[in-house]
Amino acid sequence: MSHKEYFFSDNISSEKSQLIIEGQEHFHLYKVLRGKVGDNIFATDGKFSMYSCEILEINQKETVCKITDTIKNHYELDINISIAVGMIKQKRWEWLIEKTTELGVTNIYPLDTKYSENKYMKPKRDTKIILSAVKQCGRSVIPKIFPLTKFEEFINKNQNAKKIILIQNNEYSQLEQFSNGKNKEIILLIGSEGGFSEEEIKLAIENGFSPKFLTNRRLRTETACVCGLSKIV
Repeated sequence: MSHKEYFFSDNISSEKSQLIIEGQEHFHLYKVLRGKVGDNIFATDGKFSMYSCEILEINQKETVCKITDTIKNHYELDINISIAVGMIKQKRWEWLIEKTTELGVTNIYPLDTKYSENKYMKPKRDTKIILSAVKQCGRSVIPKIFPLTKFEEFINKNQNAKKIILIQNNEYSQLEQFSNGKNKEIILLIGSEGGFSEEEIKLAIENGFSPKFLTNRRLRTETACVCGLSKIV
């Protein structure tokens, strides 16, 4: 294999000298990538560690690897970034969680807001998309996606984080590059296609969210998420 290939295993740790890859991950390595003995691959546990591995044996059922090195926080940011988003249509939601995972988001909170377009989630499919994005960009952390939550319930949480709500109103200051400082966690609050209601904006500000302006152009929710995160990271 001419470039790095990343895999996931929930049965891996630094105490083990070998890793056995099975199931769909093995199928992709064996059948699609045509892995062979001596190839080097990377496998993550999704919990901040990436393992450099050498293939010792590969057959129809499994791939046996030797762990040669452990890398902590592989391609992870220095801060935890969470996004809380008014739910949108499924196809656009899937694009959103894929791209924000690639950009380094840690937590994803789907919100039931006044103008939410969709109130039904597909947890298994969402998890599959997120894992695929993690492997695509070589991250060592799998972002956590939470169940759909009422806006009012979410807004009182995460009191220690730096909290920002994006509002399409140029009377507010523009979102700028995030300076780490004392804050190790940031939450970006973004509305669905219809934005937030006046009541929701008022409630968010009352609970510590700083209103920020992104652009004069009216962006789709998923575009606003990517643009907002790009400003921060």
